Amino acid sequence: MIAPGDTDEEWADKMATYSAAAVEFDEALEVLRRSVDRIAFAGQVPVNVWGATPGQYIVPVQDGEGIAGIAIDEDDMTMKQYMRALGRVIAIEDDARARIIVKVS
Repeated sequence: MIAPGDTDEEWADKMATYSAAAVEFDEALEVLRRSVDRIAFAGQVPVNVWGATPGQYIVPVQDGEGIAGIAIDEDDMTMKQYMRALGRVIAIEDDARARIIVKVS
């Protein structure tokens, strides 16, 4: 830690120690990084559907001249609704919107 009143030499020594430790850390991190597979979890999106619970499906419905989404429990769905479903709710956002995994058809 650099303290008020450090001389230039003390500061340079501390920076050299820090730099050596940073290089050592980066090398150890790279060794560990190579030992694991990394994957991306894609296809998650928040949708403007409120009142859903994790596990439900979001199904599009006619809303006047537009489209809305409703949350339906798996046990209450018809095959037609399942085929049209956008995805499955995996979480509820802080603003109460549903976060879904997009269903690939």
